[in-house]
Amino acid sequence: MIQPKILKNNLKTVVYPLRSTEAITIMILIGVGSRDENQSLRGISHFLEHMFFKGGQKYKTAQDVALAIDSVGGDFNAFTGKEYTGYYVKTAKENVDVAFSVLSDMMMNARFDQFEIEKERGVILEEFNLYQDTPMYQIGWDFEHLLFGNQPLGWDQIGTKDNIRRFNQEDFINYKNDFYTEDNTTIVIAGNIDEDEGYRKIGEYFDFKNSVKIKGRVPYVKMPQGDKISITEKNTEQGHMVMGYLGVPFGDEREAASKLLSVVLGGNMSSRMFTEIREKRGLCYSVST
Repeated sequence: MIQPKILKNNLKTVVYPLRSTEAITIMILIGVGSRDENQSLRGISHFLEHMFFKGGQKYKTAQDVALAIDSVGGDFNAFTGKEYTGYYVKTAKENVDVAFSVLSDMMMNARFDQFEIEKERGVILEEFNLYQDTPMYQIGWDFEHLLFGNQPLGWDQIGTKDNIRRFNQEDFINYKNDFYTEDNTTIVIAGNIDEDEGYRKIGEYFDFKNSVKIKGRVPYVKMPQGDKISITEKNTEQGHMVMGYLGVPFGDEREAASKLLSVVLGGNMSSRMFTEIREKRGLCYSVST
């Protein structure tokens, strides 16, 4: 079993040696996502994720960041969820210091240059439009809004156009200081690396300057239950439908059974729904639970 280790600065860490591979993946997980936003901050978690790639102290520009990883054949990206945000680099084991150097510079020394912020607004506004024009994405967010209502858990991660146009350098700095702290961060290493070396490098590269987490998680407000229907019309060639319900809580003794039921109903090509709706009736291309 993997055992997390909490360092003296309250940084949570996991090092998982794998001798069957020549690669290493380093991932930084921050315990903040769109559910921690209020109405005036909707979308800032996602926008901030983009801005970490725009340059720090050692790698001063977005191109410097990209070239550092691309030049050693590495792979890197990030993602923003409802409850956490992640940044990762995957590279050959001999380039592990490059991966650490890039990630630590991003996390510790991001500058959030206002000129770069202005450029990135356009990128994120186009991402907003992408989701609006991709029903398979949008319908999932519409479903969550029906399920949870007008509260952070019911909002999508992309935010609102008004907020995307308004966020500035001060907003990003304040949000980073509130949530990107050692006691709200988990660093995970998996791959061909010794456990002791992994923990040593984490301590060497990640110094959060005695920051203190000052923000708490926005509580979930249970919404009144009942029939909820949302229909959106758009001039596309396909229709998309989602139907669902609240499930069992994480850690519930019925959780494994609910996951197995999901597989039986629509988890693979021999599932009930795939067989009946696609194979027998030919009514759709994609169906899943």
